[in-house]
This record gives sequence, structure tokens and C-alpha cells, in this order.
Amino acid sequence: MKLRNILAEPVDNSPLVLFRIFFGLLMFFESFGAIITGWVNETFVEVNFTFNFIGLDFLQAMVGPQMYGLYFVMGISGLFIALGFYYRIAIITFTTLWSVTYFAQKTHYNNHYYLVMLIGALMCFMPANGYASQDVKFGFRRQEITCPRWVYLVMILQVAIVYFYASIAKIYPDWLAGKPIEIWFTYKSFQTPFWSNEFAATLSEFFTQPSTHLFFAYGGILFDLLIVPMFLFNKWTRWIAVIASLLFHLTNSAIFQIGVFPYFALAFAVFFFKPETIRRRFFPKKPMSNKAVTSSQSLPKWVLPVFGFYFLIQIALPVRHHFMNGNVLWDETGHRLSWRMMLRTKSANTNVSVVNTETGVRERVNLYQYVKPHQLGDLLTKPDIQWQFAKKLKESYAKDSIDIEVYINSQLSVNGRERVQFTDPTIDVSEQPWNFWGPQTWVLPTNLEDTKKPTPKSRP
Repeated sequence: MKLRNILAEPVDNSPLVLFRIFFGLLMFFESFGAIITGWVNETFVEVNFTFNFIGLDFLQAMVGPQMYGLYFVMGISGLFIALGFYYRIAIITFTTLWSVTYFAQKTHYNNHYYLVMLIGALMCFMPANGYASQDVKFGFRRQEITCPRWVYLVMILQVAIVYFYASIAKIYPDWLAGKPIEIWFTYKSFQTPFWSNEFAATLSEFFTQPSTHLFFAYGGILFDLLIVPMFLFNKWTRWIAVIASLLFHLTNSAIFQIGVFPYFALAFAVFFFKPETIRRRFFPKKPMSNKAVTSSQSLPKWVLPVFGFYFLIQIALPVRHHFMNGNVLWDETGHRLSWRMMLRTKSANTNVSVVNTETGVRERVNLYQYVKPHQLGDLLTKPDIQWQFAKKLKESYAKDSIDIEVYINSQLSVNGRERVQFTDPTIDVSEQPWNFWGPQTWVLPTNLEDTKKPTPKSRP
């Protein structure tokens, strides 16, 4: 059978419909949760500015109380997606607004925000409202109980790329030694109102053991590398994969409090079961797909070129740092959009000074005058944030007709190593162009393996 025929083959659409419901509900809770918990206020309202993706400065227009309205619309769009009500409009609206919030700030950067944006974009092309939707109920579209096979292959391939690159990125000396996990667990408090102080002390003792750090380090590599093959191999390994996914993602949820992402990741499991199994379990009244009458099995001409180009980008982005003259752990070159999930911890001693070009007077900048505490960590350690901050400082002083030079003096520690000089304090960062293809001019090169790891544990 030709590839085009395989991709166009109609299959039961129950997994797609169920995922649509899960996705919509999760995004509904994520959006309104961001408002209720104060995340929107902290990130977009009570800030002087956000650090948007470079080149997208126009998104600064979104910073302010209007973000409450944007998240409200996103939440309603999520509910409409789950209900299948004006689905196409809802998924396009949600994906567009989510993309705006994603690109508008980087100080709360998470890989799962990126994944949500990608999945939303993919679902814009998918007939996820063909069944169990209000669109069908109100006659906005005809009921369908099948979808083309390419829908499932696209979702599975996207998930496989995420997990594969997440696994490969962990195979480096610090992770294999359990160093990042050791730092995270050493300084994590396990005290909550849900259990006694004695139990919290027991948990703390367990999570500070070297054997625990190595278990999580190597377990993370194996989980990311094997989870998709286990889902695909046969029904016995599939159920092992389900149990492993539950343990892995719920543990992450409990330890790291990363919002809805663990449940979002679990929702992808529906694509690895036989569609008929999902139909029987979740839609018992739905007709069997082999009774469907399909008018055509032809593959639209746009499918192969569009998704071929899309996955070419997805495969290329995570490896681009290998072709850049930098060290991704040190200078962040090629870090973003690469599924490098929770791989390292950094701390820095950083100060920023400005020099009045007319008077020659140098003064140290009070960083808290410009940025909020949640923005400070990235400003201290990430070159792109430092560059943007230098530009904003220059613009701020220019409003008072003062021309300045901006110098950044930073000593950085990666994964508990001793701090070494990170930036060149003699370079005016505000006058440097941004290099998209390698390290920045004011960031000093380093060989991390030549820097010592201190014997006492250092706070990240």
C-alpha cells in the first residue's frame, strides 16, 4: 500500500475526540488557574516590562491588566474546545493567544508551554469535532466517526520527538552523576499541611541520598528514551508504559509543582491504544468505525509538504547547538525550543553598571528598581535577558536625554561548581548586536569540565 493511502486511511476517531476533551479542559483550568493563583498578575501586570523573545518587542503592548482579558478568552476557548463548540474558531483563538503569552515573556519559560503551543497549532488542522461535539449537535458540521490515520501518526511523532530529545539531552556528565537532582532535592522543603513534620523529615532524608539522586537521574533517561517504544510495542508493554507514566508524571507533579503539564502528558496515552478500545471505554454508544461509509480516502495535497516541513524543523531545532560555537550549558546557545527539560541549575553573582558617556560617571544599577524577583534569576544567568535588559536601560536613560554605556560583571556557577567569570565587564552590552547563530561577544568562553565542583553543597 502506498504511503499516501496509508496516511489517508480512515480510522476510528475516538482517541482524537477524547484528546480534544482532555486538552480543552486542561487549558480551561490552566488559563483560569493562572488568573486565580496570581500568576498573570505577577508575570504580566505588576512588572515594568517582560523579557519577550528577541525580535518580538511589539508584544510589550500586551503587558498590563489587559492580560486578564486575554487569559479569560483563552480559558473560554479551552472550554469551547472541550465541548466542540465552534471548535475551529476556538482552537485557532486559543493557539494564537497562547502563542502571544508564550513569546511575550521568558522568565517563566517552560518546555510544556512550548508543547501546548505546538499541539494547539497541530489541532487547528485536525477534525477533532467530528463526534461528541456541540458543532455536530447544532448542525454546524456533519457527524463523523473516523479521521485519517495521519492525525494519529502526527501526534505520536510529535510526542516521540519530545521524549527522545529530552532523553538524549540528559546524557552528559553532570546529569549522569546526579548533580542537578542533588541540588534540587537538597534545598527542597517537603513540609506541607498534609502530613506531619516527622514524615517531611523522612522524605527529606530519602531525597538527599546519593542513591536516590542516581535513581532519578538514570530513571529519567530511561523513561524518556523507552516510554514511546513501550507504548507502541504490544499491549503488555503498553500497560507497563501507562503505569510508568502515571508514576513518573504524578511524582513530578508532587515534587516540582509544574501545573497541568503532567496531566497534559498523560493525555497523549490515548493515541497509543487501539481506537476501538478507546471507543468501547469512553464512547460505548458510538457506532463502530467499520460501519462508516467514506466518500474518499485521498490524502489532501497539503498534508505531506506541510507536516514534512514542520517535522524537519522539529528535528533540527534541538540539535542546532551542536553547530554553534558555544556551550549550551554555559551560554544557553541553542537552549530554547530544544526539549532540554530541567537539565541544570545555575547561580550567579551579577552586577550591572552604567557609565554616563558625557560625564564619565559610573554608577551601579539597582536591579530591583527595574525587574521583579521572578525576573532576577534569569537576568543574572542568561545572556539574552542580559542583552535585553541593557537595551532597556539605555532606552530608559535616553528618555532623560542621557546617553549611557552598560557593563555587566557576572560570575556564574553551573550545577554547583565554583563561580567563574561569565561576562566580560569591559564590553558595553547595550551596543552589541544579538548573535542568533552562536555565543555573544560579552560572554566569556569556558570549559565546564575544568572548573571544580565544591565539596560543600551550594545553594542554586
